[in-house]
Amino acid sequence: MLNKTYELAEINEVADEIIKASEINLFAFEGDLGAGKTTLIKAMINAIGIENQGSSPSFSLINVYENNEQRVYHCDLYRLNTYEEALDIGFEDYLADEESWCFIEWPEVVEFLLPHPYHLIKLHVDENNKHSIKMIKVK
Repeated sequence: MLNKTYELAEINEVADEIIKASEINLFAFEGDLGAGKTTLIKAMINAIGIENQGSSPSFSLINVYENNEQRVYHCDLYRLNTYEEALDIGFEDYLADEESWCFIEWPEVVEFLLPHPYHLIKLHVDENNKHSIKMIKVK
């Protein structure tokens, strides 16, 4: 669906492109530490029209952002070790809210819980600090 290389200064344009190309509102983000997952998600939340964002949900696991028209769940599952831990925090409830956007960093531990279809975003930064993104629809 989307496969491109970009500079970090172009992140807002990339976010707009992803939102416009999206067919569903569930996204899983993969990439090494420092690949730009949180930065891209924040730009995507802005592209949706929600401007007031706090910090990354690294410690709270899930942050909820909303305005009068949209709601976004930003999930950072880096600290989870098992899917049972995700169930303990009510993760399935966030997935069940089909009206809201859901952005999941480090989805590997809950991958089999994700309803299909969803968008998988793979991010990479090379040694020259060039960012690449690949967006796939997982059916």
